[in-house]
Amino acid sequence: LNDNNRSFSLSFFVLHKQKMSEEIHPWDLNAFGDECAKLGNQNRWSAENEKKLRDNAVELCAARDISIELLCFGSSNKGKKHLCIWRKLAEDFPNRTIRAVYRKGVRIVQKSCLKMGRFTEEDDIKLLELVSSYGSRWMFIARMMNRVNNQCNSRYKQIDSSYSRGKWTREETELLKQ
Repeated sequence: LNDNNRSFSLSFFVLHKQKMSEEIHPWDLNAFGDECAKLGNQNRWSAENEKKLRDNAVELCAARDISIELLCFGSSNKGKKHLCIWRKLAEDFPNRTIRAVYRKGVRIVQKSCLKMGRFTEEDDIKLLELVSSYGSRWMFIARMMNRVNNQCNSRYKQIDSSYSRGKWTREETELLKQ
């Protein structure tokens, strides 16, 4: 590349980045379409607000005839339907983005509905059986085990003896190059 191409590429990158920063994703606004001030750790959730979010989510899910688990874990894409539901829940928290309400809601559901902590020997056996039947469909396996997909994936890597750890061997590197 010559200097003209580099300066063009750099200019394009800067302009593109500026344009991207001007566009705000709907999930990064509050329920009323306004931007929220970023307060960092000063904006912790109170126990009262957590309870309010949990109760509102349960009530809204009952009204729409969906499970709270489906609301939080049912879809990997945050489509218009999910945005609409989380926007409704975020109306009671005008100083929080829809994304912040969503993330807190998921954490609340994880605490109350999902198994957390160490895997038991029975959990390990069930995990191995599910992986042998369904492969690496971690979302499905997680639902079957009542856990989060990252927990199942990480635990499988720990207990699977065929999972290779450490530096790559020379043979593995050569195979990769092919």
